[in-house]
Amino acid sequence: MQSNRFIPTKRYLTACGAFYGDVSPPTFTKRPKVKRKRQHPEQDLQIEIVQWCESHGLLVHAIPNEGRRSLYAGQRMRMAGLKKDVADLFLAEPVMPIYAGYYIEVKAPGQKPRPGQLEFLTLARKKGYKAEWFDNLEAACDSIVAYLSTRSGNV
Repeated sequence: MQSNRFIPTKRYLTACGAFYGDVSPPTFTKRPKVKRKRQHPEQDLQIEIVQWCESHGLLVHAIPNEGRRSLYAGQRMRMAGLKKDVADLFLAEPVMPIYAGYYIEVKAPGQKPRPGQLEFLTLARKKGYKAEWFDNLEAACDSIVAYLSTRSGNV
C-alpha cells in the first residue's frame, strides 16, 4: 500500500537542481527525544515500605483504591467493595489483644492526608486496628518495629 505523502529523495532534488539551478536539499533535523522521568514519590515510598516489610517476613498487602477507570468499571469496583480514602497498605500481623492489624497511609514527602483519609484512620483505630500515616521510610519502619515489639518475637 502506497502512501499519498510525497517525500523528496536525493535523486529528485538533484534533478530539480539541474532543471531550476542549484537547489540544496532541505536538512531535516529531528529534535532528540527528552526522556522525562515520571515522578511518583508516593508510590516509590510505598514500594520501599513493602520491600522492607517483605524482607523481614511480614505479611503486607496494598489496597489499590485509586486510579482512572471508566464509569462502568468504577461502578463495578464499588459494588465489589472499593472504598474511597482507605489506607494504602495493610500489615496483617495482629498484636493481640491490643491490635488486630496495622493500616498504613503513605504520602509523598511533605504532603498530608486528606480529611477523608484521616477519618478512615480514626475509624480503623476505633475498630481495634493501629492506623497511621507516613511521608518517609524511616518513620514508617520505626513505627512498624515499635508495633511489633509489643508481641513476643521482635523484628
